[in-house]
Amino acid sequence: METGIYGPDVISLETYLADPCPSPSFTNSMARLISRQSPRHAWEQHPRLNPEHRPEHKRAFDLGSAVHSLFLEGDDTCIQVIDAQDYRTKAAQAERDRAYANGLIPLLAHQLALVLQVAAIAARTIVKSERLEPYMDGAKPEQTVLWTEPGGLWCRGRLDLLSADGSMILNYKTTETSAEPGSYGAGLLIREGFHIQAYHHCRGIEVLTGNKPHYYWMVQELKPPYACSFLDMAPSLEALAEAEWAFALSKWHECISTNEWPSYPTDVASIEAPTWRVTQFCERDELGGTYRPGDILDVMAKTGGFVK
Repeated sequence: METGIYGPDVISLETYLADPCPSPSFTNSMARLISRQSPRHAWEQHPRLNPEHRPEHKRAFDLGSAVHSLFLEGDDTCIQVIDAQDYRTKAAQAERDRAYANGLIPLLAHQLALVLQVAAIAARTIVKSERLEPYMDGAKPEQTVLWTEPGGLWCRGRLDLLSADGSMILNYKTTETSAEPGSYGAGLLIREGFHIQAYHHCRGIEVLTGNKPHYYWMVQELKPPYACSFLDMAPSLEALAEAEWAFALSKWHECISTNEWPSYPTDVASIEAPTWRVTQFCERDELGGTYRPGDILDVMAKTGGFVK
């Protein structure tokens, strides 16, 4: 397989997940695991490095995956409707398991109705976005990007939607919580390292085309009114994403070269008292002012404690 941008007719999702590159490739998942945990965690999750690796299927993602296929690809062939109210019966459970075995997404009839409604709202909403609507004509879903970094390191990424001219990437996400930009952006997006994923995808397109695309998230709630929000990266978040990605790639290069995949450091880590807990404790009524936040924080300042 050569570097380039490939559609789903050339590289299916199953082929992508198995890693079609000539050597084990670096992905946004590997970058996030190395940056947030350790190289050993990345090794455990890589299909070409860990012979015991088995992809974990999370049924909680079924609704989101079904909406994803309907909204971005207009594809309902991946869905199998289960004629039951729930999965309490053995017959319904068996039908569900057969769907999974065949690579399909099982949905109960009432779930399908929800998925259709959510996808329809997503389609109506995105054309109202003055920033994104111009990119939709001819945009291509499920594009696989394969490229190499210095040192011969192979990288791969799977893009939800790439504009026809390659200048925009859209990442569509569904959530059971809030899609309100401030809440989602400061919470799940940062916590899950989606900004690292964004940089990884943009890096691939830039290496292959010479042009850096703009990256957007479209986030939709899976509860009425199925509201959508649109986000992108401010310069500060983009700088953090680049730094975390570069650190992870450097570690990946080192580990690939030595075939050593360390976990957490063996040094003892001293945990500082966070400011919020100091204040929370000292303000308890029954303490009657016995302890003052300033006294404890002074100790932390004198000893070089890191205060959040």
